[in-house]
Amino acid sequence: MAGKPGAQNNAITHGAYAENLILPGESIREFKLLHRALIDEWKPTGALEEDTVLTLAQCIWLKRRVDRFYQREASWAQQHPAEEEINDVGRRAKLLEKVQTLQDLNEVIADLPDIYKRWMDAAIPRSQFKDEKSWIDGVKSKILDMLVQHRLVVILHIESQQFKAFKAGEVRELTAKKIALDERLDGRIDKALKRLAQLKTFKQMLEDQASRTKTINHHISDQRQ
Repeated sequence: MAGKPGAQNNAITHGAYAENLILPGESIREFKLLHRALIDEWKPTGALEEDTVLTLAQCIWLKRRVDRFYQREASWAQQHPAEEEINDVGRRAKLLEKVQTLQDLNEVIADLPDIYKRWMDAAIPRSQFKDEKSWIDGVKSKILDMLVQHRLVVILHIESQQFKAFKAGEVRELTAKKIALDERLDGRIDKALKRLAQLKTFKQMLEDQASRTKTINHHISDQRQ
């Protein structure tokens, strides 16, 4: 069915509807391109058809958003904050290995969590060492041992079957939510397509009826002449 002049531009020239739909990081231009593509495909005429095509664009846009969110959240679910902790332990160990003077040691100690500092005061008192160098070496050795143990505990936790099962459960839950959202959006898309098809079919029927009526009237008029 041919569209009315300018009808395809009515909805897209007013972009206010898109501004409320677009989230930070999303592109209003990409949404308008999607909307334009659907307008070109379905050639809506009239307010009802234009609104239905807009609904299609919104649903497709939301499906794309769900896909992006799922990929991001599923990737995050496979990670663990402890991985950063492991990297931090490695960084501190490298700093300790380079310690040569009391000033170097104090700088490293100052950067340690309070739990390490409290442990040092109780387990490695300065009074137990005969001189500064032996105390520095003793502190380095003790803290390095503690860092290694800490790192091992974290690694064992990450590699444990219980932790892996927990992470797998998170991904399954995310996947189930995505499937449910996809099904709801697909239902809205199917409903919009059905509505659009019905509108176009109904309009075509009206046009066909008007054309038949016009033809009959012409035929009657010709017979009277």
